[in-house]
Amino acid sequence: MKLKSLILLVGLFSLCYVNAQEIRLSVEHEAVSSLLDWFEKDQPSQLVEGIVNLPANQIMEQIYQVHEKDAIAFNDALCQFNPMDSLTGQPYRLRHAYEHRSEIKVLQDSLQTIDWAESIFHKSIAFYPKHFNSSVNYKVFLCFTGWKWGDAMQFQYLMEDGKVVLCEEGSPGVLVNLAIVNDNYGNTCQQKIKTLTEVMAHELFHVLFYEYVQKHWSKKEAEGIVEELKYLMMNEGIAHYIAEKEYLLQTYGTDQLCEKEKSAFEQLISNHTIMANDSLPEEERIHALNKGTYGSYWSKYVCITGMFMAYHIEQTFGPEKLSDCIEKGVDYYFQTYREACNKNEAIPRLPEALNSTTWSGV
Repeated sequence: MKLKSLILLVGLFSLCYVNAQEIRLSVEHEAVSSLLDWFEKDQPSQLVEGIVNLPANQIMEQIYQVHEKDAIAFNDALCQFNPMDSLTGQPYRLRHAYEHRSEIKVLQDSLQTIDWAESIFHKSIAFYPKHFNSSVNYKVFLCFTGWKWGDAMQFQYLMEDGKVVLCEEGSPGVLVNLAIVNDNYGNTCQQKIKTLTEVMAHELFHVLFYEYVQKHWSKKEAEGIVEELKYLMMNEGIAHYIAEKEYLLQTYGTDQLCEKEKSAFEQLISNHTIMANDSLPEEERIHALNKGTYGSYWSKYVCITGMFMAYHIEQTFGPEKLSDCIEKGVDYYFQTYREACNKNEAIPRLPEALNSTTWSGV
């Protein structure tokens, strides 16, 4: 998903320069602050409309309703919420947000101190070719309600009649759910912030990757499910690697991590046979692709195999080779991985069909 148009927001604004590039980042806290205030004031009904209309909550509601087909409106969920009734508050994970509001406040306060340029942008742009000249206006929308898997979701948006609308072409943004960050990103506030900045670097990589492809690749979109698979393995793979590089460097070679790598490649091989089978219904083939991109972290076999590809390419040839891959495109990424496999028999192999050239002309 994607977005467009200028929005003036209450929040933290910082201007960063990375590799002589001007990159603007704004972080909108108002949806978090307003809901925390609403909880503390015993949920006054007259404040509901203002909360619902905040940009972050408009985005959160649209994403939630995509994934929860029978969802009620966020306005109705707030009006029905009663902290004394344990049976209410499940939509949008409102009860969970209420019960953890004090922890969310501490986390939000700590986020005000982050050096976003140092923590995020340098990681995100590290593997891009030196000739890449980007000027990104990137918005981070904070909330602490919504879809249970939506810790950080990139999208594009535009403004229509004063409303934020998700779309395919527009301004880039990311929605961050602080309740999920609080639950899953570590035991201490410091750990949570470190993990969040790694995830944010991952998401910003996608924004830059889309911009680079549109500016510099002659072929800009995948044609067919197998091409889409290869594109996602590169895009998601390098983004995951940026976020997990420190962890991989410290733990690669341990039995636990090697088992996760082996499992991801086995799942990819198994599901690739479905994706590549033209005689199967398209819905089944698309499902085999999509289920490798969401869910519990290590089950995302499309993303995780791509991540290990990026790790092995850099470890075998150095970081410049990943820059070459971004410059030269999808097929070159897979070709470079095959060359890494030829140098090291221990590296997992890809399905042979993925070795064929399908994305030429970059």
